[in-house]
Amino acid sequence: RKVGPLARLLAPTGSDAGLKRGQELVQRALAGFGGADKVDAITSLELKRVRIYQSGGEDKEQATFTRVVFPDRFRLDDIWHSGSASDFVRGDAGFRIGIDGVWPMDEIVRREFIKSFRRNPLVLLKARNDSGFRAVAVGRAKLDEHDVELLAISLNGATSTLGIDPATGRVLSFYYRGRAPSAIGDVMRTYSDFRDVDGLVLPFTVATSYNAVPAGEPRPFASVTVNAKLDAKLFATPE
Repeated sequence: RKVGPLARLLAPTGSDAGLKRGQELVQRALAGFGGADKVDAITSLELKRVRIYQSGGEDKEQATFTRVVFPDRFRLDDIWHSGSASDFVRGDAGFRIGIDGVWPMDEIVRREFIKSFRRNPLVLLKARNDSGFRAVAVGRAKLDEHDVELLAISLNGATSTLGIDPATGRVLSFYYRGRAPSAIGDVMRTYSDFRDVDGLVLPFTVATSYNAVPAGEPRPFASVTVNAKLDAKLFATPE
């Protein structure tokens, strides 16, 4: 699987033409999700994955929930047969909750946690009106049988490169430099199995590679939910 020469950009720069095409690609990607109005109307997003594992000779289920309440609440929960672990950010505050207690997040951890959520293309495009959001068209590439246009987006010191199908506007790939998995390297996510979710078109399967090596089998979402009324207690300061 090749996606051409993906530029390792510290921050996207480009000509006036590149900036202009960058804005056009942002709009094209929004259309691929169902339209800017539908994207802007999203108040919350919940992604659920399920993994089956063995414990004591029995099959057990681990559920991972990724939740966002826009614009500034992010939560990750892992729940398994013998316990759970959670991390969440609410504005300027963040907490880690484990079986051994609760800890406030250090500022650098809080920022990295938010950054990890914005490595979801939908969440990133929802932030397109934030100060510092910059989008530049940086060329074309090949992703399997698809021709894609490359869009580099910088926000809050992080740069990602999206591979966009110019015919449909769907974001088919998402590249960034990050932990891969134990050292900093090239991370590529590719998206497939697009489905309608309340008028939005969202991918249900994500494949990840580290330094061009596949990281296991593609991981499907068990469910993708938008605009659910999430319990406010999920983001309340732990006692």
